[in-house]
Amino acid sequence: MDLRLRSRCEQDFYIGDRRIRLAAGEEIRIEISTKFTLEQVRGEFSAAGLHVEHQFHNNDFALSLARVN
Repeated sequence: MDLRLRSRCEQDFYIGDRRIRLAAGEEIRIEISTKFTLEQVRGEFSAAGLHVEHQFHNNDFALSLARVN
């Protein structure tokens, strides 16, 4: 599953102190649902230049909070 949001108008928003700018009609991916171990997720983030700050998980789902290195 791949979920995205499409901006209806040009807008800026912040994640922490990082400003993100979206043009009207531009999409942003908000979720990819696939099967990974927690270690694989850390590896994927690391390969993308991100550091995992925290992982929340139960037996079925996990949510990772990551930041730019």
